[in-house]
Amino acid sequence: MSSLRLVAASSLDPEDVYSFDARFYGPGKATFLRDHTDWWSGPESRLFILNGGKIAACCGLMPARLRIGGQDQEGGWLIDMLVAPEYRGQGLQRQLEEEWRRRCPLILAFPHAVSARIFAGHGWGLREDLSVRLAPLDLRRLAAVRRASGVAGRGIRLGAAVLSPLGVFWRRFLASYRPRDARRLENPTGEELAAWASPDPALSTAQRDPAYLDRRYLGAPYRDELRFYGCDDPQPVICVMRLASRDDVPEARILDFFGDFSGSGAVDVLRLAIRDAARAGAVQVTAMASLPEVSRALRRAGFLLRTTARFSWTSPNADLMATLGRSPQLWCLGDSDNDPQG
Repeated sequence: MSSLRLVAASSLDPEDVYSFDARFYGPGKATFLRDHTDWWSGPESRLFILNGGKIAACCGLMPARLRIGGQDQEGGWLIDMLVAPEYRGQGLQRQLEEEWRRRCPLILAFPHAVSARIFAGHGWGLREDLSVRLAPLDLRRLAAVRRASGVAGRGIRLGAAVLSPLGVFWRRFLASYRPRDARRLENPTGEELAAWASPDPALSTAQRDPAYLDRRYLGAPYRDELRFYGCDDPQPVICVMRLASRDDVPEARILDFFGDFSGSGAVDVLRLAIRDAARAGAVQVTAMASLPEVSRALRRAGFLLRTTARFSWTSPNADLMATLGRSPQLWCLGDSDNDPQG
């Protein structure tokens, strides 16, 4: 343990960082992180633990400007936590986590089940009232069906094949949707998009101001894969969808969804996005729901499948910890690193 050293990515040979990333993420995301770190999270946002000069673990923090309980708050999303298998069980994750907690007043994360239990054991807050929703467009080519293995996998693929004719009808139905008031927004500005952001002072959320939207979406390296949808009447709402291929299979993800979810405008916007995804040959559309009204809108729009998502947070501020434990919150896939590359 005495040979361990904590350093920033800027202190390392970029090729060593790339090799470490490629080992676990594959060359696609490793290349993305190498080429777009400044946009993704910032040049000083990744910390690495070295063991005798070799990278043993890393963890990043994506800076975030938040509005929690009506108050502006600086924080960050914990991302890209990796510990090489040969170094696990030595407390390296805890060391990285504590270093970021020392540097940042509020850290947020969307952990999987195992990490959520670890974070909870380290004093983090935990909510499990979020969900990831899926609108299936091609049952046999869904990611979950393709990756299923063993006896259960064979059963899942058989079920998808049996339901495939119904799925064809469903896909054609979705692809024929005619919006009432929703429309696709061509070349919007961050200022135009921010006009739809919710003014609710009690809502915990990322600050969707023009600067954030310009950087996160309009300045994204995959800007040509993004589509923007809006509705002015009867309720103002915005949807940001990314349409891209993963493993040569086109999929769509609702990266952001904000505005007034109380009426039919939200469903209209979502159905228009699903229609375009279906026409483009996408096999599924994925979105995150952290509010009951968002869940209802997604369900009505055709997001029929769901899995539990988890939200964790940590801060030395006890009031902030308590507020995040009870407040209504709007989080979307685009808020953290839930839009994987490669």
